Amino acid sequence: MKRTLLLLIFLVFSIAQAAAQVPTSQPASRAVITTMLLTSQPGKPSSEEMHKSMLYPCIRIKADNSTGTGAIIYSKPRDKDSLYYDSFAITNWHVIQSAIHVAEDWDPSMAKKITREKNDPVKIEKFSYIRWSVPDGSGEGFDGQIIAYSKDLDVAVLKIESSRKFEFTAKLYPKDRWLDLKVFDEVMLIGCTLGEPPLHTKGEISAVDKRIQVGGDWRQVWQVNALSLPGNSGGACYKIPEMACIGLLAYGVRGGEFLSFIVPMSRIYDWMDQEGLWFLYDPSKTPGDFEKHRAAKRAANQQK
Repeated sequence: MKRTLLLLIFLVFSIAQAAAQVPTSQPASRAVITTMLLTSQPGKPSSEEMHKSMLYPCIRIKADNSTGTGAIIYSKPRDKDSLYYDSFAITNWHVIQSAIHVAEDWDPSMAKKITREKNDPVKIEKFSYIRWSVPDGSGEGFDGQIIAYSKDLDVAVLKIESSRKFEFTAKLYPKDRWLDLKVFDEVMLIGCTLGEPPLHTKGEISAVDKRIQVGGDWRQVWQVNALSLPGNSGGACYKIPEMACIGLLAYGVRGGEFLSFIVPMSRIYDWMDQEGLWFLYDPSKTPGDFEKHRAAKRAANQQK
């Protein structure tokens, strides 16, 4: 134990001594960091690629007394030649459930009570970074509008109230390659652990199509052995080396931090189809297709 401690002290001292020899000018500092990030092992994504594909799309979400994680999955021009962008993020229902309010109101035109939903905006914080990995402040704030959710699946989609382009978006694992995923595949979780800026943990797929009980309800999930902690809910789980999202971290076990359960994208894709959210994964579709689907759904519900 004493020998190990001495080795650790020596290692820290050696790193500090080496760092002291690096020129302190800004250009030299950037050159050193860029060189490190562009270095990667054969068949593995570089650190730069992982930053851009997994870390930078991560957002922190706050709704009343809850804090969780999400990922930006869409940011495209509203029209072909538009300078304005529509952007959307995905998270868990339980992260934003306190912003959802449902009540029965009397509708005089229909002469009956109808169920109305009025949702509060949620707070989204998008981080920028210096020296690639260091969060610059507490994050830029945006409002997020809840446009669709499923309590049973524990998933929600938010429209970010901004017309700017978000350069980095999470890539979704292809819908037609879902059966390629297997136990032992390497994964990475990105989440705002304990409400802090995004952190990553590594692991593997441990089980597929697993049933667990959550609050008396049975849920179909996948299990991964990457570390998860409070605040990670809604964070994307990425397949490595593709760096593509295969699901959202939804549940953990208190005292068993390596028992992490994700809602798989296979089930989220089915839900997206039901809600008309095709544009989130199909380039031939647009948010306008979703609006038409939602309007038709509302009209059908009012006639019941």
